[in-house]
Amino acid sequence: MSDAVFMTADEVAKFLQVSRPTVYELVKQSRLPKPYKASRVVRWDEAEVIAAVKKWPRETPVEGDS
Repeated sequence: MSDAVFMTADEVAKFLQVSRPTVYELVKQSRLPKPYKASRVVRWDEAEVIAAVKKWPRETPVEGDS
């Protein structure tokens, strides 16, 4: 059984302190992993989000939020 924790777009946005549209823009920019989709359900693996963020250069502003 998997111990993976999955996050909604709103949860990812809150975690990153950005807007929900910015989450999708970060995916488009390949700065976040693509979400898993099943029917109308869209979720991100929390561990994958954290790993992606750790690869970001320090002090890099997130485009799309002010």
